[in-house]
This record gives sequence, structure tokens and C-alpha cells, in this order.
Amino acid sequence: MTSPERLSPRLYLNGFPKAGLHALVQGFIPVLAPFMVQNWLGSFLDSSFTENRVDDELIAATFRAQHPGTYIMGHMEHTPAIQAHMERARVVQVFIIRDLRDVIVSQYHHVMTEDDGRFAHPDKDAYRAIGDREGVCMAIMEGLDNLSSVSARWQLYEDWLDVPWTLTIRYEDLIADPAAVLGLAVKHVFGYEATRGGYQLHLSQSTYDDLVSQMVESMHRRDLKGTFRKGVPGEWKEQFTPKLARLFERMSGDWLQRFGYETDREWINQLENVKTGGEYATVRG
Repeated sequence: MTSPERLSPRLYLNGFPKAGLHALVQGFIPVLAPFMVQNWLGSFLDSSFTENRVDDELIAATFRAQHPGTYIMGHMEHTPAIQAHMERARVVQVFIIRDLRDVIVSQYHHVMTEDDGRFAHPDKDAYRAIGDREGVCMAIMEGLDNLSSVSARWQLYEDWLDVPWTLTIRYEDLIADPAAVLGLAVKHVFGYEATRGGYQLHLSQSTYDDLVSQMVESMHRRDLKGTFRKGVPGEWKEQFTPKLARLFERMSGDWLQRFGYETDREWINQLENVKTGGEYATVRG
């Protein structure tokens, strides 16, 4: 058996765009150091809302160079080649996802917020030219010019769910119970590194509790939040119109049911009821 102090995993913190990656990264600050040579590494050149890709050799070279005991963060699509690069470098991954309805709302605010060093985005004018919130959200769902639709972008990432050294977590669970989710993540990261070395992870309860406490405290530090704006799960209920809800259902299929956000399409009926003066009968997702 071996303890975390004797392990130095190479960690990649991956997030679907606008799924809460920075909250996850903050949680890991007390655990591993950033890889200072290139702390951010993603698949896409100018923004993660496009499909303009970086050179594959840059991705491979960065993972080869990553120091043990460090993390890199970014928005990284899944391809067999990228998976192979990470496996050869003995990288372990935590991947964060979020209710795609809230992803759409978050992206809307991101592109409509003035650049202040945190919300830089090269295609804001294209979205802003649409004008109204409903139209912008529709463009985010359907795609606009060289900007991919949310469902098309999701398809680039979803195969990470089947990779054994990848732990997938939901943003909503991280916010609701950060100690449990970060604890699960740290056990995954160090446990997988131990298994690769032929060891069994030994983590005393006191060490675990102290580490998780530090991670939760770090995650809640407001001064470290990169593009964090509000991050409240379920904000889509305030922002979505019935038209947006119906379009979302057509484009996303059974995504909400697959990931436990809804059990059926009743959420659309409830939203339509609210927008005509009623109330939510049950709050879900």
C-alpha cells in the first residue's frame, strides 16, 4: 500500500465549456501544482465554441512534458489520438459536465458581458447582432456561422464518459455537496495513480478529511474564480421561454434523462405553466 504523499499523478482537469471547470480547478489547488509551462491546454484555437483545432502534436508534446504532481486544465474533446497521448503520458482525468440548459444560459451571459479580462470572446459581435435574449440562446443551441451548436459540441466530448481513467462529475453535485464530490475525485486521482504503479492506495481518515476540507475551502474562494459569474444550478428556469424549451428538446433528445436531470418531458409543461402565471409543481434538475 502507498499514501498520497508518495504519489505524483499527472492530472488533466477537463470541462465541457461553461460547465463549471474553474470551480473544479479551484478545488484541486491545495492538492497539485499547476504545470507552469502550459497550464491551459484545450482542443480549440480561438474559443471552445468553435471547432478550429490546435495542432495535435502540441497536445501530445504538452502531455509528454507535463511534470509529475501537476495539473493542466482545459476544454479537451475526445479523439482516439488524444486519448492515446494522455495514456502514454500516464495522465488521469476528471471531467465536469453540467445541465445543458444552464450551459446555454451561462454562454449567453458570457458572450453578452463586456470584456474585462475574464470574459474575452472573439465572436461576441455575431451574437450581439441578434439582439434579444431568446434569439441569442437559439443561436447558441443551433449554431451560428463558425460557432457550433451545443449538441454538436457535446458529441465531441461524450466519449470521455467511457474512458476508465476518467471520472465524470456533475457541476450540480459539486455545488450541492462539494466535500463528497471532491473526496471522490481525489480518491480517483490518487487511487488510479497507485493502481498504475502496482500499489493499493492507503488514505487515512484524518488525512482524507483534512485534504477534502482544504479543497472545499479553496473551491469557495471568490477571488480565484476565473470566468465565474453566478453559477446557480437551475437558472435556466428563469431564462428559458417555452419556445427555447421546445427547441432544446428537439436538439438534445434524451440527454436530460441520460444524466439524471429529468425523468420525462414534464419540465416543458411546467415551464409553460410558469410563464403563463403558474408555479412549478416540483423542482427538479
